[in-house]
Amino acid sequence: MENGSAIETANIGREGALGLFAAIYSRVSFNRCIVQLEGRTVRCPIELLQFEFKSSEHVCNLFVSYSETLLSQVQQTVACNAMHSIEERICRWLLMMHDRAEGESLTYTHEFLANMLGANRKSVMLAVPRVLVLAARGVPETTIMINIAPTRFQRGP
Repeated sequence: MENGSAIETANIGREGALGLFAAIYSRVSFNRCIVQLEGRTVRCPIELLQFEFKSSEHVCNLFVSYSETLLSQVQQTVACNAMHSIEERICRWLLMMHDRAEGESLTYTHEFLANMLGANRKSVMLAVPRVLVLAARGVPETTIMINIAPTRFQRGP
């Protein structure tokens, strides 16, 4: 946005890819992407994707199907951001991140969550304890470890 603020509109994990619209339409991506979890990635030249998209019906169908799925996720995210409480939005976001995480531990700061959710930091700070209590009550045998720190962790010397 013009003032530098942002909100997450899509969440891409192992199941997806970034830059497919550039391969389909020969355009530059206008999105800013933030890597939120550790993991392996594969980079592919756009020309190769464009060639595969144009020459393979199967690849074309995969691209279109994935694009439709991603659009559906974006629509759901917009509705959630407009209609749900900050606690519900945090829960949705943490569950989506857990689905994409390789381990069972998620570590984020209040500020980072606020940026991803398009909320102010104070709202997130007040909501996090309620989310953690609800998670503990609703899922007594949970194996998800959620670390949400008020400030960014400092690494030792």
